[in-house]
Amino acid sequence: MSPEILLSLQNVSIGPRTTDALHSIVREVNMTIGKGEVVGVVGESGSGKSLTALAIGGMLPASLKITSGNMILCDVETTELSEVDFHKIRGRDISYVFQDPLNALNPTRTIGDHLIDVLKRRGNVPSQTARQKAVEALRSVGISRPEDRLSSYPHQLSGGMRQRVLIAMALACRPKLLIADEPTTALDVTVQATIIDLFRGIREQNISIMFISHNLDLVLEFCDTVVVMYGGRLMERASAREISQTSRHPYTRALMECVPRLTDAVGELQVIPGQPPLALGNIDGCPFAERCTHAMDICRSVFPELVASSLTHQVACWNPIVVKERAT
Repeated sequence: MSPEILLSLQNVSIGPRTTDALHSIVREVNMTIGKGEVVGVVGESGSGKSLTALAIGGMLPASLKITSGNMILCDVETTELSEVDFHKIRGRDISYVFQDPLNALNPTRTIGDHLIDVLKRRGNVPSQTARQKAVEALRSVGISRPEDRLSSYPHQLSGGMRQRVLIAMALACRPKLLIADEPTTALDVTVQATIIDLFRGIREQNISIMFISHNLDLVLEFCDTVVVMYGGRLMERASAREISQTSRHPYTRALMECVPRLTDAVGELQVIPGQPPLALGNIDGCPFAERCTHAMDICRSVFPELVASSLTHQVACWNPIVVKERAT
């Protein structure tokens, strides 16, 4: 049984305020996230992952706008919400954990200032209890001596601890959807593992998660559903199992082949030849066509529809890879 839908993006396009949908840099993205579901979004830099995430919370840069499509969050149409209305749902319905915790935290304010402000403004917590709630929030993400950490400044904490602080702030008001944008990229492997364990605990609280990452292996291990984006387009969407065993888009397959394995023969790392496109709004066909070994003439002129190959697997490709599912 499919989970109840919490977030739905229907043909969402994002572009400059001075142009129309024909020149959008993110085009016709369709995506759903169910209650308690973890959806991973993968793709190279410039694929449109972070812009899509920012649009969901009404946080696009001033120069950009949603040029077409609809977004529905918690049964509310949010596409045309004002900043005042978005301000009311941030923290309560949706929260963010960003990639660089040092830049995301104000260096002139203590950790306690950050958390207490969130609790008072978003959680309607009285001043006399906000400090204790802040201590509890830090303790819940595994920070030792949380009472002492309230008086620390961001630069006095390690990268892993700063990321835990961001997660504590994001969860302080019990949001329904948590968007994590590359939350482990700037951390070493050991700290990454502890942060992922923390996210596993979050999913057990029935909080929906949109997890953006370059690390396809991590997404396949952690997420229920995987969305693959490239050049501002949605290329493939399927369960993590289907992406792992029966991925059909050449771009998804190329990403998987670039992941080094301990069982690989010694030699050069696999790479995808070429570079991602720069002028996304001017591409009518598949943005991956110039790098794709499966490309046909039509690929360069017309972008394909997202076609279902199973109830939970869709791919946008004129010449998808034909695969047989590996035995488990």
